[in-house]
Amino acid sequence: MPKPQAPAAPDYKGAAIEQGAANKEAAIASSKLSNPNIINPYGRQTVTYDSAPTFDEAGYNAAMQRYQSSLGAQQNASPLGRLLGVSTSSPVAPDRSAFMSSGDGLTPTVTQTLSPEQQALFDQSNRISQGLGDLAEGGIDRVGSMLGTQFDMSKIPDQAVAGQQGWDNAYNAITQRNQPFMDRRREMTETQLSNQGIFRGSEAHGNAQRDLATQENDFNLGAQQQATAQQQAQFGMDTQARQNAISQEAFLRQLPLNEINALRSGAIINVPQFQGFQGQQMAASPIMQATQAQDQANMGRYNIQSGNANNMMSGLFGLGSSGMMAAGMMAM
Repeated sequence: MPKPQAPAAPDYKGAAIEQGAANKEAAIASSKLSNPNIINPYGRQTVTYDSAPTFDEAGYNAAMQRYQSSLGAQQNASPLGRLLGVSTSSPVAPDRSAFMSSGDGLTPTVTQTLSPEQQALFDQSNRISQGLGDLAEGGIDRVGSMLGTQFDMSKIPDQAVAGQQGWDNAYNAITQRNQPFMDRRREMTETQLSNQGIFRGSEAHGNAQRDLATQENDFNLGAQQQATAQQQAQFGMDTQARQNAISQEAFLRQLPLNEINALRSGAIINVPQFQGFQGQQMAASPIMQATQAQDQANMGRYNIQSGNANNMMSGLFGLGSSGMMAAGMMAM
């Protein structure tokens, strides 16, 4: 009966490398499928995959250094050798193209091209922005001159003051306007009392004079209240006039700066938006896991082989013992 052979373990490491290559191909395919060429009324966007050659700068610098050293050695050769006509080949300068490595053709390049109409609008927006920017730049000196001078308070009215003079003016204006009426009323009262036979010093005459004084006093109290109200109103108007003057001067002072800011932000360039490039992720090959799996498979195969060998030796020892025992019994 032939001895059974343990099955060979799979090549896990090779499978992992193949899986990595498959992942790379899948990532490339997904990237290309996810980034189509786009054509719309605004223009077009194309995606190409080109080689991205790299330059070995360290290698080129080392070759250039060797070239310069060889060139210097040739120039410093002995005069005897030159007289004898010993020919030496001139060193050749390294070629940069020899140190360029070709790329893998996987570098994506996204090209966006506007339609003629959109390109014209884009150029126009650029010109407008440039023109506004030039105007804003031209006003910088004017802003600097304005901000370099102190705020001019000579054109601002003085601080409003609720003074006694204003109250006096209002009160006198009210009372003087009413004084002729009060004088006529007092004369009429005297005439009326005299016609009624009521003379000075009598109780009736005193009562009439007190009533008249009370009326005049009430009028004066009202005049005082009106004078206070007019004084407050005048104070408010003076304060508002001062604030208006300050605001106007501040506006004129800030006007050049506001104009520059308006010019700087007056034109915004709007560029049509296309789909962004969709990148893809690629998982690295699980080489470490594959190596461990390969080692485990080797150990398993080794254990199986060792077990089979042990079983075989145990069987041989058993057969030998049985034979020796049978020989001893026949000798007896």
